[in-house]
Amino acid sequence: MPLDQNQIDKANAWFSGKKVRNLCESCGGQQWSLGEVINGTIYAGGNLVVGGPSVPMLQMACGNCGYIRLYSAVLMGLVS
Repeated sequence: MPLDQNQIDKANAWFSGKKVRNLCESCGGQQWSLGEVINGTIYAGGNLVVGGPSVPMLQMACGNCGYIRLYSAVLMGLVS
């Protein structure tokens, strides 16, 4: 799900309020771009649970090396 401007503003305020560090864990870069909200699939007993619970996550990509960070879109208030 692409973010609308309200969600982008909310995400940026959340990162600022939580004092999220801007350094990439992989390369030390400091330029990030917001991605989309994706759903992480739940595995149980080594099997994919189809139609089961999922975890909505916001992607952030390092502009230098492409490292991806994932944040809970629910805790950020981007989705319910």
